Amino acid sequence: MKKHLTTVENIKNNTRFVSSHIEASRIEPLIKESEQINIKNQIGDALFLDLIAYVEAEDKSSFPDYSILLNGGNYEDKCNETRSFNGLIE
Repeated sequence: MKKHLTTVENIKNNTRFVSSHIEASRIEPLIKESEQINIKNQIGDALFLDLIAYVEAEDKSSFPDYSILLNGGNYEDKCNETRSFNGLIE
């Protein structure tokens, strides 16, 4: 069971100031802390748990399309303006 939205590998490869030589055991607590403080508190428990289930699921057909929310991209808001979002995972 995957417990986080991102992985240690994503952190090592896609963030600044993280050496590829740092052990996963030192990064994993920071991922958990960041999710709890910066993500879960902002989006709420229900959406957070649904995102975790989506990331873990092999068959994503029963979920809304969370790809832009997780991976980033462009989308149109309610006012039909194009917005850009970096994504929660990246």
